[in-house]
Amino acid sequence: MAECLLELHPEKTKIVYCKDANRRGTYPVLRGWIQYYGRFHRSVLINVLRAIDYALVHWAQRKYKTLHGRKARAWAWLNGVRARQPGLFPHWSLEGG
Repeated sequence: MAECLLELHPEKTKIVYCKDANRRGTYPVLRGWIQYYGRFHRSVLINVLRAIDYALVHWAQRKYKTLHGRKARAWAWLNGVRARQPGLFPHWSLEGG
């Protein structure tokens, strides 16, 4: 900040929540589930990954007014996100996952 000739107020400056930090915590957990259940319980893995997608659809319906009460539109939205950013969640990069 000193390079820009800016000064932070010590009482007003706060540490803010970093959204990426949460993703760094969730991503390895999800990757671990995929590795474990994919090796020993493939049928259970499919149900877990499906539940994650259902939770994402439910979240999108609460977050976006245009998706509220429209499950088919919410699934279309999620599939669009999945097509645009297949690496966003580890299970989206799996074949048929």
